[in-house]
Amino acid sequence: MPKKQSVQLLQLFDHFQDLCSLLNSTNIFTQTQTLFNIVFSEICICSLIYGSIIRVTGAPEYEYIMIMSVVNGLHLVHIFQRGIQVDNLISKIRDRIYNINVPEYSIEMVSKINLVLSRINTGTIGISIGGIAVISPMLFVEILGIMLTYAIVVLQTQKE
Repeated sequence: MPKKQSVQLLQLFDHFQDLCSLLNSTNIFTQTQTLFNIVFSEICICSLIYGSIIRVTGAPEYEYIMIMSVVNGLHLVHIFQRGIQVDNLISKIRDRIYNINVPEYSIEMVSKINLVLSRINTGTIGISIGGIAVISPMLFVEILGIMLTYAIVVLQTQKE
C-alpha cells in the first residue's frame, strides 16, 4: 500500500474524530433546546388549529401564538436542515470508507476502519434531539407525521 494513501486515510479518520467531537460538544448545549422547540411547535400547531376552529383569530393571544409559531417553525427548519446535512455528510464518509480496498492495509488500519464504521452505523453521530434521537431525514418524516396526527385529533374533537 502506498504511503500517501495511508496518510490520507489517517487524515480522514482525524477529520471524522474532529467532527464527532464538535457534534458532541454542540449537542451538550443544544439537545434540550431542540427537544423543547419540537414540543412547542406541536403545541402551537394544535393551538392554531383549535383557535381557528373556535374562531378566535382576532384575539391578541392568537396572534401572539401565530407569530411564535412562525418564528419557532423557521428555527426548526434551520435545525433540521443542518441535521440532515450532517447526516448526508456522515453517509458520504461511510460510502467512501466502504469503497476502500481493505486487504491493502495493515491490521492497525483495518481496525481503525472498523471502528469508524461501527460508530457511523450505530446512528449516534449527528445533531441530537434531547438525547433521544439524532436528526435524519427519516426522523423528520416521523415528526411531521406526529404533528399531522395531532392536527387531525384536534380537528376531530372540535365542537360542532
